[in-house]
Amino acid sequence: MIGRIVVGPTDAAVYAPLALRDTVRALPWRRWDRAQRCWRIPARGLVDDAVHDLRAAGCDRVYRGWEPGATSWADEFCLAVGPTQLDAIRRGLPGIFGDDDPMAADLADVMRRAISRAMQRL
Repeated sequence: MIGRIVVGPTDAAVYAPLALRDTVRALPWRRWDRAQRCWRIPARGLVDDAVHDLRAAGCDRVYRGWEPGATSWADEFCLAVGPTQLDAIRRGLPGIFGDDDPMAADLADVMRRAISRAMQRL
């Protein structure tokens, strides 16, 4: 099973298989978004808990993405270090995050996207 969480500026959309409906309903502060056909949770503080709960309930992979305008920990980090360090970090990503762990591959993807966005801003 695959779950997906799209983080926006104020809330996050949780897309999960129907089999995990009870797991998502157990998330605090969740509400159903009929137009988008997803569950909404506050973006700050609950996304990591949602990822953990979905994985514990049987999701093989949980993908996290960001809407335009949303910032993640990786975006804040990349903007803080500056362009010189960003290039070094980008070159070092394959050595930091191995290809054998799916979670490490997801983190590397998050960092690559954040570096790309930061380079456009700087």
